[in-house]
Amino acid sequence: MRKIISSFFVGIFLFQGVSFAMVATTAVSDEELSVFKTVYEPTIPDLSLATVVQVELPNIQNLNVAVMEKESMIAQAWDSVLDVEYEETDYEVIEHSAVIGDFKNLFDNDYDTTVEFDLDSDEGLAYLLINSNNEITSNGFQLVLDDYVSLPYKISLEAKVDGDWRTVIAETALSSAYVDFPSTTSMSWKVSLWHSQPLRLRELKLVSGSIVSVASEKIVWLARPGEEYLIYADAQAMSGIYVSENPDLLSQPDDILTVELGDSQDNLLYKAPDYDSDGLPDINDNCVYVANADQEDLDANNLGDACEDHDRDGVIDSADNCPSYSNSNQADEDGDGIGDACDDEESRITERLSWLPWVAMGFVVVVVGLIFWKMMKEEGTSQPS
Repeated sequence: MRKIISSFFVGIFLFQGVSFAMVATTAVSDEELSVFKTVYEPTIPDLSLATVVQVELPNIQNLNVAVMEKESMIAQAWDSVLDVEYEETDYEVIEHSAVIGDFKNLFDNDYDTTVEFDLDSDEGLAYLLINSNNEITSNGFQLVLDDYVSLPYKISLEAKVDGDWRTVIAETALSSAYVDFPSTTSMSWKVSLWHSQPLRLRELKLVSGSIVSVASEKIVWLARPGEEYLIYADAQAMSGIYVSENPDLLSQPDDILTVELGDSQDNLLYKAPDYDSDGLPDINDNCVYVANADQEDLDANNLGDACEDHDRDGVIDSADNCPSYSNSNQADEDGDGIGDACDDEESRITERLSWLPWVAMGFVVVVVGLIFWKMMKEEGTSQPS
């Protein structure tokens, strides 16, 4: 059975990480804008006072956009409204950290109900293990936060595939309420969220595979009299553009003014992002944050081996001195770059030649004995006759 979800509030939180957090009160640099492929110049009518306006984009944005005041090139706070039709799926939470509320509230498509992860009990690490009534093929994960709730600062996601748990999203910083990942099919998912503030969620969704259709995406921001704006879209990586304020742009939807998007133009500043400088654009890189020009992926899970953590010790393989043995302390007593947990032949000569210390001690005993004998002999010869 399919169920249409009026996703006005889904869109509020889909990319709201852009509206949180850091300060951008100065002009944005060309480098920060270089991740966007397309620029639009909306047609803003004459305004007598500050007005919330919206435009409808022709493409769904997998990453953030940037709304810029044209003259100053200062980033503006914005929100996204996404209308989605979901296929109904039943979820069951079988393991979880401490919560306040009923987990059914996370999957009931009711944006007035919430579940709060108990910061005092989970000490900042919330998790839940979810089972679904049928296989879900998904390439996106979305959190719908309650009002005035901070975004978790880090996330990881695992899925059970062919009976084994696989990393879908390695432990990574979270800058948006939506995270995409390589398409994965599973009935069991484990979500871990690191949070420093109380975490209250309205909904939690695995998207794409459960989406039947996407109607539209609208970008909403506050326009002021006499100002013109540019919208940078179709990003190929997160831009890192943030604003300091998080105005409530969507609380009065009937007062939002729809304006024309304008014609699209190629962004002349665009260059394919390559965060790790390994020669592969991020959009095609199976390991965006770790250089791996060979793109080696031995388990064929679309995540490069260089940024996986196969031994589950919290250290990715490319930085792990024992990638096949759990050793979170990375102990390496002989300093040879191979962790003690997997170092079959130690580099220190005293470890490779276990008899050497005994020979050395024997040599010392002999030397001391000779010195003592010589001293005794010299003392005997020096006495008067």
